[in-house]
Amino acid sequence: LSSSFTSGEIVNHQKAMEYNSQTGVLQCNFNYMQLRRIKRNSDRKSTEIVMEEKFTILFRSKFTIPGDELDIPVMCQSLPVVVIVHVTQQPAAEATIFWDNSFAEPNREPFVVPEVVSWPRVSEALNHYFQTISGRGLTPRNLDYLGRKLLGV
Repeated sequence: LSSSFTSGEIVNHQKAMEYNSQTGVLQCNFNYMQLRRIKRNSDRKSTEIVMEEKFTILFRSKFTIPGDELDIPVMCQSLPVVVIVHVTQQPAAEATIFWDNSFAEPNREPFVVPEVVSWPRVSEALNHYFQTISGRGLTPRNLDYLGRKLLGV
């Protein structure tokens, strides 16, 4: 990729894909991939903190069909990621990713999400998040409490 699309240096980023015959999945595990350097956006608004700046990882591969001498390039973009340098930044970074995953519109411009969302949508997203993480959803009482805290009531 050209340097204008590169925001950092990733090491241990190349692997051969493996086919799992039991699951029928072609996959690649990047167990030792690391981000060595990050180039932050200098155009960032002064109100935007580091934990709100989103990046993506572009995965590229090439499939070769033997005998046909045909190479098929394939690219896939990751969901947004936030780069932090200290564990104290993790809650704010997770909030950014939660908001993006919960409220992004289909076929949107990358990283564009609404700044304001209705409480019913937020409560539904929080309930889904808790259900996914803990295996148990939030009760109406839990949601009422969170709503009061968030809305300052």
